[in-house]
Amino acid sequence: MEPTPLWHAFATEALAFRPRLIVLDTAADLYGGDEIKRGQVRQFIGMLRKLAIEIDCAIVLLAHPSVQGMQSGTGLSGSTGWGNSVRSRLYLTADKDDANLRVLTNKKANYGKVGGELRFRYLEGAFVLDDGKPSPVAWLLNKQADETYVDLLSKLNHQGQRLSPSPSQTYAPKIMAAHAEANGLTKRQLADAQQRLLDKGTVKIVEEGSPSRRYRRLLVASEMYGEVPSN
Repeated sequence: MEPTPLWHAFATEALAFRPRLIVLDTAADLYGGDEIKRGQVRQFIGMLRKLAIEIDCAIVLLAHPSVQGMQSGTGLSGSTGWGNSVRSRLYLTADKDDANLRVLTNKKANYGKVGGELRFRYLEGAFVLDDGKPSPVAWLLNKQADETYVDLLSKLNHQGQRLSPSPSQTYAPKIMAAHAEANGLTKRQLADAQQRLLDKGTVKIVEEGSPSRRYRRLLVASEMYGEVPSN
């Protein structure tokens, strides 16, 4: 096992830049040896460890598990040298029942507790921590949806359009999602925003029409009463 010219060039750049973290993706594209030969695997990991010690950084090597590794839940592939040579090992898996959920499990930690896990949910192009608490990213997305909903409701009402809180031809989230100023929000996201705004009192449902033909519509509370209801 001999380092390639590309590795020497990369190591030189790393020594000059001195990053705190290096992520290598993936082992199959970087390791030129036989993955089931323990000696070769240990030499490769040793090369990475040497660089990490020299520049005082963490190096994360990504690798795909084998079919057996997925079935057993270990996430391993090839020689046991892959797992034995590193200081820690994490395994990222998809939830069987929820396509947007990922679970990151701590399979090995020389200086810590093993078996812990973190859950992440795919949300608007990114994975955010799913620990049962509102995440900063989710809060910002909800805020944007709420503001867009109020702006569109006000505009459409001033245009003389009546928007309904219930699924129908004039269902507010449906009409808003098709609007050019919806900022890419879906009907589902606008429906969730509608419920949040109703709960806070920012948006009100009023009944109008003759006694024989009543209908419900949505209005911005501040435009009805001259002030924004407190949360």
